[in-house]
Amino acid sequence: MAHRWVYQQEVGPIPEGAHIDHVYKKGCRFRDCVKVEHLEPVTPKQNCERRVELITYCKWGHKFDEENTYITSRGYRQCKACHNRRNLESYYRSKAKSELSVR
Repeated sequence: MAHRWVYQQEVGPIPEGAHIDHVYKKGCRFRDCVKVEHLEPVTPKQNCERRVELITYCKWGHKFDEENTYITSRGYRQCKACHNRRNLESYYRSKAKSELSVR
């Protein structure tokens, strides 16, 4: 946690409950960066929101855009293409099971 130590030495104490964020918009792309001008104290919620903003594709390579993304009831983004694929796979698995049980 060198970035936290450097921040405390150069700027001062970290506010209670704050995380030290490596601010991408200030040029920081590395978690091990210790440049004070790249660091900013933020709430844990802000830190998570900023991290999510950097993820623009799902793990299968589909772009998170307005057409292919929906927000779950818990507030998470989900790729519609992957969601539809999982539903189809589940449907065909259950259909295959029911056909096996009939025979």
